[in-house]
Amino acid sequence: MSYFSRVMDQISKITSDAMCPVCRKKSKQSITKISREEVVVCPHCHARFIVHA
Repeated sequence: MSYFSRVMDQISKITSDAMCPVCRKKSKQSITKISREEVVVCPHCHARFIVHA
């Protein structure tokens, strides 16, 4: 595994709190998904939403 692969693997494991717009509960979401503005799923109510950074 190259150095670049290890760094990217570590970055992908970093999470941030995201608040669900439906149930207003916070959950940990990958910063990779947040920065790419991908759809995330609330683990509490299963709503799908996009976190705009």
